[in-house]
Amino acid sequence: MTALLTHSARAITDGWMAFLRILSANYGIKFVIGENVPPKTDGKTCWLPALPFELTKDDLTLFQSNGYHEIGHVMHSDIPFFQRFAKKHGQFAGFLLNAVDDVWMENKQAATVRRSTICFRKSIDLLFERKQFRDGSASVAEAVGCYTLCFLGVQYWSEYVRPLEVVTANFNAHFGEHATFVRQHLDEMLLAEFPRVQSTVDGGALTLRIIELLKMLGEEDEQKRASQPEEGKPKNSPEPQPRPDGSAGDSKNATANGQTPEQSGGTPDGGGAAQGDNCASGKGLGQDEKKQADGSRQTLSQIVEQILATADLGDREVFDFQAAVQEISASVESGENPDYQGISNVPKCVIDGNVVQASRKPGVDPKKGAGSSWGVDGIAFCPSDPAEAKRMAEQMGRKPQVLANRLEALLMQQEEAEAFASMRGNLGESNLHRVVLGDTRIFVQHDDVERPTTAVSLVVDLSRSTMDMADLKHSTGEESIPTEGLAPSRLRSIIESATLLEKVLDRIGVPREILGFAPRMGVLMSMVRSFGDDHQTAIARLGGLRRVAGGGQTPIAEAIFHAGRRLAAHGANRKVMFVLTDGVPSNEEKAVEMTKYFERYGVRIVYLVIGNLSATAWLAKARIPFAQAKTCDEICPALMNKAATLLS
Repeated sequence: MTALLTHSARAITDGWMAFLRILSANYGIKFVIGENVPPKTDGKTCWLPALPFELTKDDLTLFQSNGYHEIGHVMHSDIPFFQRFAKKHGQFAGFLLNAVDDVWMENKQAATVRRSTICFRKSIDLLFERKQFRDGSASVAEAVGCYTLCFLGVQYWSEYVRPLEVVTANFNAHFGEHATFVRQHLDEMLLAEFPRVQSTVDGGALTLRIIELLKMLGEEDEQKRASQPEEGKPKNSPEPQPRPDGSAGDSKNATANGQTPEQSGGTPDGGGAAQGDNCASGKGLGQDEKKQADGSRQTLSQIVEQILATADLGDREVFDFQAAVQEISASVESGENPDYQGISNVPKCVIDGNVVQASRKPGVDPKKGAGSSWGVDGIAFCPSDPAEAKRMAEQMGRKPQVLANRLEALLMQQEEAEAFASMRGNLGESNLHRVVLGDTRIFVQHDDVERPTTAVSLVVDLSRSTMDMADLKHSTGEESIPTEGLAPSRLRSIIESATLLEKVLDRIGVPREILGFAPRMGVLMSMVRSFGDDHQTAIARLGGLRRVAGGGQTPIAEAIFHAGRRLAAHGANRKVMFVLTDGVPSNEEKAVEMTKYFERYGVRIVYLVIGNLSATAWLAKARIPFAQAKTCDEICPALMNKAATLLS
């Protein structure tokens, strides 16, 4: 575990989820995590495997490289053209185009996002050292594609030098005596033609020229072989007589018959050419010697035909960051990764845009509710009920104002003085150098600005254990039972407490978000208010929470994860989460683990337990801050009495 990032409030904002949040906000890509589907992208949505919340530094670099690589394809590559090209020209042509396009696209991405250059170069070294790259040993077609990518890559980044040596050795083993001849012509074409590639379409044109080059070299070699016996054999020359031992003659006769010492199985100095290549590639000598011999026996045209007929290249790239991330996920899931012992992958989630963006879309009336077909980060919004919200608001009286006065000092906005250069104001010593430059902005002015120091997330329990008969009938759409005169259920007390806190936080001016967990619709979470929504939208949706309540479990751990990952992405200096529940979670150990996890990264989590004191035993045992009340009426005094302790 020493390889993991050190615990700090900054680590969580520099992790892979924060990285995806930035990519999603910048490029409009939705990331779906842990859907149990192979990693892929369609240009609008990117599916990724679930990973531990924390990654080692090397694994985080690989993950970021994969993100930059996929975004690079979306932004710069012509994916529909690539698909049509591979379907029309065959699997080898598609593999070769992918190699050419990867080099062009990554250089384009590196010029656009300088940080991606560091990630790409480090990841090439990491995949080489972990032997997680395609080295061209599987087939001659793979060798051509891998050599093309590494040869082009080494023109820009030195990290390709070592992979190129391994790939070249395997290239030589496959092509045998033709290797130097083919590489010489291929190198010349790549150096001359690749600088002109400015798109995937250009890469496709270069790919077709490479294929034509291979065909031409094969035909040229065939013509040479056809003419060699007639030109090299003197008139009236006697046929070589076989020796008694069955050999055809000495090396001179072998040369006269069109064979070189290399073709005869040796080199001019008596050594085997394949042996040096085998050492470079790190493969078994016997296997590579066989490949070398096969390459020597085949004509170049036969090798080219074999390349074009290849149909088993698969869909993995030469340096496949996506496959590397998938292997990390699988090894953590199976418990075989030594860097993540005792750590599990995160639950299924969606990352879609900035956390502070408004939830409602153009043309949607927030007063009529958002519906279930849209939301944020894959969490649908609950329906609104303004009438129920109005009823709850009337019962509160002056409670929000009283509690707001108490909490304001702990959660208030912070006023800061922002200094800037100006042509009037106080003389600024640090601006005197502007006189020499002819700049008259040598004075300093101060502008007072308000910055949010605290962001708050309210997590509301909607499980069936909080409901009474009136709540059950209301949620199922049956005839509503009037609640006047009834003892408040835990659900109504929780919702009223959340409404109270929403009004309090609105008075203070704190950015906030409200999520309900364990609704009855078969989903884990329901969004009441995102950070970008307004107060009236939040109040109306709080009134509609009773309609969706009734889940069969109390998944507090998962609720804290989803609320915490969004809260951690907010730009406020301080983060506070209130969990309103009736008591014991479905998985107490996981709930404590997730609570402690976010607390380590600076998120203050406070439990507001609506119910009996016995339901707080697990919180007291884990030393997690909490306040307990039997009804909503007791929440206000409980918070006022313990506010300083709970929020310090």
